[in-house]
Amino acid sequence: MNNLQLVDFYVSHAEIILEEPLNKGAPRVQSYWRSLVSQLTQPGTSFTALIDAKPVACGGIYPVWSGVGEAWFLASHRLHCNTFSVAKVVKNNIEKLMSDHGLHRAQATVHCDFKQAHRFAKWLGFKNEGRMKAFASDKSDYYRFAKVII
Repeated sequence: MNNLQLVDFYVSHAEIILEEPLNKGAPRVQSYWRSLVSQLTQPGTSFTALIDAKPVACGGIYPVWSGVGEAWFLASHRLHCNTFSVAKVVKNNIEKLMSDHGLHRAQATVHCDFKQAHRFAKWLGFKNEGRMKAFASDKSDYYRFAKVII
């Protein structure tokens, strides 16, 4: 395995990932993603997985209101060289973020055509709560996934 490291997220990590091809099956990069990522970051709520000092994935949970957060994840095509190792680190960190921030619900939006992301969300413990019609600026449909701890 290559050198895998989890570090605090910086917007520059997402910028690097967005300049490369994204992971297999991901929707085409939308122009608004760059500004969205900078809005979703707060200290202690996001992370980056580095392999050999290069960002391969980043994500986090942005607080929406007390007990609820919006989960997000962005991955480079290089993720597939170490899929399981990175996935385990992400799963552990999502659970830690939920615990550290007292979240009982983390929710995420996933493009309806992005089957790999559906499987990943389910593996992380998220459940599909339904389709959101014309959710994106391009009017594409997304699913709402949520991980709820009661």
